[in-house]
Amino acid sequence: MENYKLSGDKAGLLKVISYYHIHSDEMTEAEKDIHEKLLKDEKMNIYLLEQNYVDGWDTYDSMVVIAKSEEEARKIHPSEYVTHVSNDMWMETDKGGCEYSYDGEFRGNDWVNYLDRDKIKVTLLGVADSEQFAGVVCTSFNAG
Repeated sequence: MENYKLSGDKAGLLKVISYYHIHSDEMTEAEKDIHEKLLKDEKMNIYLLEQNYVDGWDTYDSMVVIAKSEEEARKIHPSEYVTHVSNDMWMETDKGGCEYSYDGEFRGNDWVNYLDRDKIKVTLLGVADSEQFAGVVCTSFNAG
């Protein structure tokens, strides 16, 4: 992993690592190495994100995240299935590595659209310690 070079959106890469970490027993050595390279020397904050723009049943109204900045926090989606952004749309990646748009009749109506993320209220809660993983800490989902 010594020759590994970062490219693209760090938050998206961390989200992909988080997704696979959630669905496996523990982080692989390669994932730990990538995580350390991404977060080395970067102060991470804890944020509360709230929205009432998309409401009703089967929607998220808030989440707590760990991110480098308020802008990076706004780029995090509460669903564990959304892994990154492409063409200004939330995207998901399945375990086989295939990408799908999170927009559609049955998906994508549970949080603000990527282009509307300025409607999210962000509150700084504190500073994360170096052992905390970037991404979603917890969410509030209104199941119906």
